[in-house]
Amino acid sequence: MRKPIYILSDLHLGHPAAWVTDVEMLRPILAGAGTVIFNGDTWQALAEDLIEHSTALFDDLVGLCEELEVEYYFLPGNHDPDMDQTPGWLEIGEIAVLHGDVIHPEVSPWSQYYLSQKDEIDALVRQSLDEGCSLRGRFSLAHQVVELMSAARRPLAGQSRWRYYLSLLWPPVRLWRILTVKKSALKQAFKFTRQYFPHASVMVFGHFHFPIVYQDQGLTLMNTGAMMEGCQSQVVIITSASIEVCSVRRGTSGELTLSQGNKWKRKVK
Repeated sequence: MRKPIYILSDLHLGHPAAWVTDVEMLRPILAGAGTVIFNGDTWQALAEDLIEHSTALFDDLVGLCEELEVEYYFLPGNHDPDMDQTPGWLEIGEIAVLHGDVIHPEVSPWSQYYLSQKDEIDALVRQSLDEGCSLRGRFSLAHQVVELMSAARRPLAGQSRWRYYLSLLWPPVRLWRILTVKKSALKQAFKFTRQYFPHASVMVFGHFHFPIVYQDQGLTLMNTGAMMEGCQSQVVIITSASIEVCSVRRGTSGELTLSQGNKWKRKVK
């Protein structure tokens, strides 16, 4: 991989609440990279009503990377699970990178799709965990859970951003689930990393849509947030000498840039 390596996630291209409506908005960010890792949920591959627009944006993104001569990797997420460029994760020295949907065996235990298929998903998870799961097994389980949730998907095309916000409140238990899962997410991520990447000192993941850098017992967890309304986003940058985190800023005309200075930085071991 050519450095600097940029890691970002959760663009959700084609979603009504996505920041990026034209991939040219990403040019100021991508132009500074040697390699970009799109860490899952880059586009809405499972949303049949969005697929045409989402696919067009995804193709434009690939074209922009090639125009800029940037190496690119697409890791799978729960909204684009069939990206097969990698086994589902990457390891860059001491740094592990994955989308994060495998951290909770139920994938998205706060989502409407999970809540509507809860009994089936919980039964599948119990069976899989009772049998023991390797890292590849956890990815296989996540893929099966996503297939079950896909049966409950509802159209998103034409949905207003206000309706998107309101969807967070229905069913009523959903908001409570969101808050509960977010509260436990770092604990789950820490446990997952220690189990499956015992030699990693840094884990970079997305999925949970809240940007954070958290350090505990020699392990640093980095969540890159999401480029969606109501969210914030940050980019992890890996050079030959350091790993750092920069916030993504939205300009008045929609362009996306990296903030001057970094939120967090340390030397690469």
